Amino acid sequence: MAGSYRGHRLGACRWLHQGGWRMQGQIKRQQYQIYPIRLVFLLSWLVLAGVRAEDRVDVQAMDMPVQQIFVRLAAAANVNLVMQGDLDFPVHLLWQQLSAREAIQLLCRMPEVHCYWQPSGALLVTAQAIEPVHELQIVTVPLHFAQAEQVAQQLQLHMELLAGGQLLVDKRSQNLLLRVPNQQVQPLLQLIKGLDQPVQQLHIEARIVIASSDVGASLRQGLGMQLSNRNGTQGDAAELIMLGADGLAALQMGVVASHILLNLELAAMEASGQVLTLAQPQVVVQEGQLGRIETGQEVPYVMEQDGNQSRQWKQAVLGLSVTPRVLPDNEVELDLSVVQDSVGELLANGELALNTHRLQTRVKLGLGQTLVLGGALYEQQLQRLLSNPAWMSLPFFGKWMQDKKQESQRFELLIFVTPRQVN
Repeated sequence: MAGSYRGHRLGACRWLHQGGWRMQGQIKRQQYQIYPIRLVFLLSWLVLAGVRAEDRVDVQAMDMPVQQIFVRLAAAANVNLVMQGDLDFPVHLLWQQLSAREAIQLLCRMPEVHCYWQPSGALLVTAQAIEPVHELQIVTVPLHFAQAEQVAQQLQLHMELLAGGQLLVDKRSQNLLLRVPNQQVQPLLQLIKGLDQPVQQLHIEARIVIASSDVGASLRQGLGMQLSNRNGTQGDAAELIMLGADGLAALQMGVVASHILLNLELAAMEASGQVLTLAQPQVVVQEGQLGRIETGQEVPYVMEQDGNQSRQWKQAVLGLSVTPRVLPDNEVELDLSVVQDSVGELLANGELALNTHRLQTRVKLGLGQTLVLGGALYEQQLQRLLSNPAWMSLPFFGKWMQDKKQESQRFELLIFVTPRQVN
């Protein structure tokens, strides 16, 4: 009985299929109306007639919404179905001798449809692909050289590497805490290892001297001649470079290859009283970090606000700020900022004016070479009383006969900067 019933059902399917083709041949003008009706009838019949999932049928459709096809095929294949998204777009089908499950699998191959078989056997159909959910892993990454906050800032610029995970910073232990998917752990560890590298340290030695303008000119000229000669024969030094004039004199900058020769020259001049060393500070700074050397004094000035006067202090310093960056071939690039403040004249309100000169530049030189900055001049007024001794003893007239003359002596500030690499 069961076998005859199955044969009856299959025979009905074949009859419907043959009748469909015969109907298509007889009424060709109405084929676009017949196809949807025929598919709805066929799929409905598959459900009502109890067609089993392994039974093979022929299916034809024209402009049929895909979600309706999924519903009827899932019912015929006895599959639990969940659909999400817009699945109302029409499709054209012509299948022959396929089971309901095979028809579902073939329908899932459409690029507009994404199917996900669940472990329970249910089918999830969506219009958009679902991102796979990965298990999150917690990893502690200790840092040996770099600051944890700086590394975290670099990682936050590329949040896609975290893949929706989390990044925490432990300032106390300098550790990074990662909570990311398993497949992102190794790429992140390699990136952190590249960022956690030791930074080179540089020893910056500065020497600030003051000399009379003629001594400074002779010193620069002597160094310039030696630099020019050495540059023409050996090529290990550069000529003095003239920068633009600002204020009293043009600022000059040059590079000295022989640090020992420069020290001997300055020591000889200082022993003869021609130059005076104001300061010789030294600082060790990491590559890319700012190192600052300052010396000076604080000058009081009165500040009035809302009728109330208060005394504050303003710094008058001679400062040098440098940020080094190590280059290939034993060279270094220095971002330099030089500030020269000096106390000016006494104003009418009793306050002192401050004269300020600033220089900001970037220069490249070899490690162990000395950068010379010069040309910053200032004047000191000297008053010399010339008088006639014979007339000085006369009352009243002696004072009139005094010959008052003003002499102006110019001094030059020279700054020597020598970078060395610390091993």
